[in-house]
This record gives sequence, C-alpha cells and structure tokens, in this order.
Amino acid sequence: MVVELKWDRPVDAAIGQIKARNYPAGLNGLGGECVLVGITYHDGGDVHECSIERIWI
Repeated sequence: MVVELKWDRPVDAAIGQIKARNYPAGLNGLGGECVLVGITYHDGGDVHECSIERIWI
C-alpha cells in the first residue's frame, strides 16, 4: 500500500504524485496487488476526500 496525503489540493493530485514519482517501484519484486491511496484534507474543518486505486506490480 502506498499512501499520499495532501492539504487543500484535489485528491487526484495525491494519486497523480504517486504515479508521477513511481513510488510503487520500491515494491518491485514483491509481486501482486498494490493499493494506491490518496487523501486530501481541507482547511477549516474535518472534511477530507479519499481516492483508492489498485495496480499490479
């Protein structure tokens, strides 16, 4: 599992950063499924958004 947190940014930006910087590459050799989780928190409250994607490595 790879998790990226953002503050006051679109939740797609978190998943985009995981993919752009190829964070799952650190898990190469393990094989199987990897879960990408992007979470963004918004200023002024307890509101957050989450996006989850599954990939095979």
